[in-house]
Amino acid sequence: DEGATGGADLSKMISFGKRVTDLDADFKDLIGYCQLIHSHVTDCTKHGRPLSGYTMMERGKGEEALPHFEEAMQELRMELSTTYEDITFSTRSILLMVLHMYLNLPNLVPKTKVEFVGDLGTPIMKEIELKNPSRRTIEYSVTLAGNNDFTAQSTSLVIAPESSAVFLVTLNAKFVDPAYAKLTFWAQKDSGLSGSTLCFDLVSRITGRRPTETIKRDTHLFELEQFQVTVKSPFPKDATYQISLHITAVPTTIDDHLKNLAIEASGKRVKPAKTTP
Repeated sequence: DEGATGGADLSKMISFGKRVTDLDADFKDLIGYCQLIHSHVTDCTKHGRPLSGYTMMERGKGEEALPHFEEAMQELRMELSTTYEDITFSTRSILLMVLHMYLNLPNLVPKTKVEFVGDLGTPIMKEIELKNPSRRTIEYSVTLAGNNDFTAQSTSLVIAPESSAVFLVTLNAKFVDPAYAKLTFWAQKDSGLSGSTLCFDLVSRITGRRPTETIKRDTHLFELEQFQVTVKSPFPKDATYQISLHITAVPTTIDDHLKNLAIEASGKRVKPAKTTP
């Protein structure tokens, strides 16, 4: 819990081995509901998220947790037209809310992790295929949360009956460090038949760098030549760059160069041929 200053109360943290034996004791103050959400949507306690700091709240004070709980339910599109009194009025009402979460929260656990592998400076695209085996059209509302390096092709997706649809996600990485995002397909119930909400984790893995520009210079051997290199920053703020120079020797003969071009895809290099002065 990133919002828990001074350390979180361990008794309020999530525990997958925990058994609920008293609905009133565990859910009357709404902390139990927050734990359920936290156990399925693990990033909901980050700074700026609805449940940030909920583990610092005192048990028994449901009014304190109510705004956080309502905001989390709204963000997860699970809100109900109920009041705090409706939720905590009786054991029956608590059980109905727990059942509502039981039917919806598992869909918010990411199905898989989609890895974007490629070079820095090169757009990396991935297609996610969704199938609709039913005989009615299914419509999704699409959200992409996390790093802005990821972009989605649209904010909605419609899948025709007994068919599939492909959704495109593009990564334009600005840094070598991994970037993370979450792609969610929210099932729209207004269209009649409702599918299940689907969630995917997105992560980048940069394996190389693509040159932004190639500068060719012709000069004589042992002749000094100076030239300027223009550096353009893609960032909206001031940036400090470290400069390093890597020198790569070219083949000594034309034959070596042609052989290297032929086997470049294998990653092997041909040793330069011996030449007589």
